[in-house]
Amino acid sequence: SLLHSRPKSTVGTPAYIAPEVLSRREYDGKMADVWSCGVTLYVMLVGAYPFEDQEDPKNFRKTIQRIVGVQYKIPDYVHISQDCKHL
Repeated sequence: SLLHSRPKSTVGTPAYIAPEVLSRREYDGKMADVWSCGVTLYVMLVGAYPFEDQEDPKNFRKTIQRIVGVQYKIPDYVHISQDCKHL
């Protein structure tokens, strides 16, 4: 049914797109939404996007490469609990 179909399209703001969406194969839309929620939480806690290069924030190619490689870190100056880090 339409409600249980697997999305195949790539839509959304690049900073929030899940790696599986970028693979251009079918993906679980709910899991991709969970990824986007994680990005939102990171932005609320850190004040920056997790995969964006702070030196070159408009370089979408680099952002996409970091998303696909799941390359991010929580800056040392940000104090959050271990439980929150594991979300």
